[in-house]
Amino acid sequence: MRTYLSVAKRMKATGYKAGFPDLFIYEARNGYHGLAIELKVKGNYASDKQKLVLGKLKDSGYRTEICTGFDHVANTIDEYLSKTK
Repeated sequence: MRTYLSVAKRMKATGYKAGFPDLFIYEARNGYHGLAIELKVKGNYASDKQKLVLGKLKDSGYRTEICTGFDHVANTIDEYLSKTK
């Protein structure tokens, strides 16, 4: 528990906001302003707060994805970045 609290304190100190995606690519492609990815392991799901943030980003012109596993993340990033500006 102590480790979790120290990580949480460091995240808060660096400006991390609850619900913000784990990965964010600030590169416009194919009509999107950027790519926001929420990472999950098999069996886990995005929280309501995470879904809310992703929805707001999507409504603002960002592509949003919830990815499970390395291959899903890698394929999503590769596909997104392969699009022309």
